[in-house]
Amino acid sequence: MRYLAQGSRDKYGRTAVRPYFIIKRAAFASYACIILVIHGCALKPSPGIPVDITAHQVLAAVNKQSALIQDFSTAAFMEARLKGESSQTANVSIRYVKNDFDKFNPDRFRIILKGFAGIAGAVITTSGDSMSVFYPSDNTFIRIGRDQQFSMPGIDLDFDRIASFVTGAMLPPPEEWDTYRISLESRDVRPVLTMEKDTSLHRFILEGAELRVIGEEFVCDGVIVWTKKASRFRSVNGVMFPGKISIENSRGSINMEFSRCKINSGLTDSDLSFIIPSSAQRIFY
Repeated sequence: MRYLAQGSRDKYGRTAVRPYFIIKRAAFASYACIILVIHGCALKPSPGIPVDITAHQVLAAVNKQSALIQDFSTAAFMEARLKGESSQTANVSIRYVKNDFDKFNPDRFRIILKGFAGIAGAVITTSGDSMSVFYPSDNTFIRIGRDQQFSMPGIDLDFDRIASFVTGAMLPPPEEWDTYRISLESRDVRPVLTMEKDTSLHRFILEGAELRVIGEEFVCDGVIVWTKKASRFRSVNGVMFPGKISIENSRGSINMEFSRCKINSGLTDSDLSFIIPSSAQRIFY
């Protein structure tokens, strides 16, 4: 990644910013995207799991859960801690609308991070071909195209990866399942579904007869890249939704506690709209 010096301009007249400041600020906003793995949801739990169930039946059940959510809005308190640094906290407002019908207009979301006294620290929005992160405090923004990656030390995100976090399942399309090695085993009396391909694997830790997802971990080359735990589930409009989420990777951790949530309430794109001020300065990478 190439940065210009503070206060300098490139040949197009674009102003640069201090690299460390961008990385640290963008990292916190990116964590807000990552924590959107909040809906590893499932049906109402009940004890036990059928002894004759197959790995592919479990996979189909887990995949079905993401289809239950067409839209949602929620508020939460978030604590983010980067290793070696003090924790940061924010109140988070999230709205999400799923789009199953138009591949050129993918799922959309809007995230607002609010700090002290409810002042917005960042607004993250998506459109058909890009994601934008706007910082009201200095009237600047970053825009990442659908064909680009948002990279910084320890984090590589692309548009489709973030969208898959929002849907609550990092599963590949069903037509690709045959290219994975799928297995079902037990861990601490709980069933664990594993999807493995090449040098990476994704595990889902399940609970109850209806296969509620209470944990996930993604492993690459034998190293755990990230883990997620979900707890305090409650029913929201017939869908089980976690009251608490914890996510950890090599850079640090995120804890989210949700205070309210609405699911499938009929949100539209207009409910997610946000216009970046015309006076805002764009930050380029």
